[in-house]
Amino acid sequence: MIHNTSTTIICPCNDGESRLIIDIAEKLSFDVRISTQGWGAVLSQEPDETFAGLKKNVIVVEMPGIRKENELKDKGHNLFVIDHHKYQDMDRSYPVSSLEQFACLISYTLNRWEMGVALNDRGYIPALRKQGYAEDEILEIRQYDLEAQGYKPEYFEMLRRDYLKGNNRGQDVYVVETTCEKTSYLSDLHFFENEKRIHRIDLIVFTAGAEDTMQKITFYGSPARAKALQEKFGGYSGGDEKVSMFWGMDITNPMTKEAFLRVFDLLVDCTI
Repeated sequence: MIHNTSTTIICPCNDGESRLIIDIAEKLSFDVRISTQGWGAVLSQEPDETFAGLKKNVIVVEMPGIRKENELKDKGHNLFVIDHHKYQDMDRSYPVSSLEQFACLISYTLNRWEMGVALNDRGYIPALRKQGYAEDEILEIRQYDLEAQGYKPEYFEMLRRDYLKGNNRGQDVYVVETTCEKTSYLSDLHFFENEKRIHRIDLIVFTAGAEDTMQKITFYGSPARAKALQEKFGGYSGGDEKVSMFWGMDITNPMTKEAFLRVFDLLVDCTI
């Protein structure tokens, strides 16, 4: 059994799942080191003080970094890596969420609301509905997740406007462009809009920076397409392989929206 007196937890606080892991760990008096990194957090970017005075057992949550992990092992720590995502250079996908893995590791029983946060993270709204969560419970869990991601009140209206300005590409893809630094709320808008459609369609989000340069691309929808995008471009992915997945990539080399969409169209042809 993992005991609080002999265990350090290193975890970002960048979504509902990670915030809840931190809350549970602090409530149980674990030594918790909270990373200030956002999505895409990696161990190599942590300051030295994160690793000062670590306990014998070290739990690292969704912060990949093979070299740093090996360093911790070499120093005699028992390392427990918790994750369920696939990254460009490593596959840490797993059937259950990081929150569920953490609870199992420390012998903690999740209550209904906590389990809802876990289901949301690994399977989004469909997973919550499948387990019988009511609409008000789902909306509360989604709001908790967005708040933990750092959403400001003005982001919601901005993203609603940008979503309505989007356009269809073919019959099964909706494309949205935004300058908002947070974009996951667009998937909420799209999910509920999709429910009105007879034929569900996927979502592509372009995040634009200065002078309309593309900074990030995100995809929500078909698992086959999400996997094809990661195979082609790298990046990161997650979600339910049987229902719906997401894929994302930070753009480090210049790329136009149309250049990406041309490649996407070719990938779509291969996954039909």
